[in-house]
Amino acid sequence: TMYYSPDLLSTTIPDVFVTGSEDTGTAFFLTVNLSKRTDDSLIQSPPQPAVSSNTVIVTWEEITKNPYPDIDFRDIFVATSTDRGKTFSPKVNLTNRNGQSRDPKIGVSGDTAIIVWQNHADSMSGIFVATSTDRGGHFSKPVKISSGSGGTSSPQLSISGDRVAIVWQENIGDNAEIMVATSTNRGKSFLEPVNVSKNSGASTAPQVGTSGNNIVIAWYDNTTGYH
Repeated sequence: TMYYSPDLLSTTIPDVFVTGSEDTGTAFFLTVNLSKRTDDSLIQSPPQPAVSSNTVIVTWEEITKNPYPDIDFRDIFVATSTDRGKTFSPKVNLTNRNGQSRDPKIGVSGDTAIIVWQNHADSMSGIFVATSTDRGGHFSKPVKISSGSGGTSSPQLSISGDRVAIVWQENIGDNAEIMVATSTNRGKSFLEPVNVSKNSGASTAPQVGTSGNNIVIAWYDNTTGYH
């Protein structure tokens, strides 16, 4: 059993740290600094770890100051370990200042790792994914899987074998709905998103689980008669 605990430490310049244990938590490895930030960036969302055999992958969001007033870039970073978290590769920027990339989530199954996030930019808003087929050694160029024009938020994902399910909240007209996009080839391609809530109330905060061919999605809903 292995434990990993990425954390934001309250220092002058907070960074993403990770530690691990191979003896059910009795002793932990030396803490590793993954983000190694400079003082012109900020850690934003909590880091997200995933473990598969000897591989540990951690993703997080950083804010980088823009020379233009009142505009900051938000980027998604990832770092990978192949020795159970004792050492990590240098961090990789998956988004490279392409707007406001936020709220990353990660799933791992076998050699496949998938990271999903939301992005806000004039021409690049929506839900994006990057996929690795070599246990986090390399990630694909980000691909947009949402197709609507409304605002998106709260992405979540689940992987079971070859099947991947990604859910998110999307504004359709004046209403918040829950969308899902699925893949049967470990995230190499995704089917067109489906609105699974389709009601008059606000549907928010989706979660998803998969097992074999089964997909279960849960969310909050304030439609009359639903709460």
